[in-house]
Amino acid sequence: MPQWWPALVFGWPGPILAMMLSVIGVVRAKVSWLVAGAVVLLPFCFYLLLTPRFRWAVLLPFLPLLAARATARGATRIAWVAVLLLVGVLVAIAGLILSGERQHRASAAVDVGTSRHAIAVAKTATQGPLTSSE
Repeated sequence: MPQWWPALVFGWPGPILAMMLSVIGVVRAKVSWLVAGAVVLLPFCFYLLLTPRFRWAVLLPFLPLLAARATARGATRIAWVAVLLLVGVLVAIAGLILSGERQHRASAAVDVGTSRHAIAVAKTATQGPLTSSE
């Protein structure tokens, strides 16, 4: 079985496509595009539901649905506010995830440096001071 489909279904292509569909739906005043944006966003939100930090993200598909209802009633400003809120929240989630990865990489680098230092100290303690021949 191919290994790429979980990343395609549950990963970032869904939210990016949802944002694009939502913006196009408001610009063209098409409710179906906004509903499609909400449906495309669902797997990503269910994935985020599994993490304690982003449990509230399961509510994100309601923003394109709110925009669809506003578009159907002719309230374009409310539709734009809902879509821009969706875009802002998804960008904020991306920023939090990327900053967490940077912190993880930095702490891993510190751990590697600490491990090397600990190995050098252990060698010194068991073999005596390191000489220039080593």
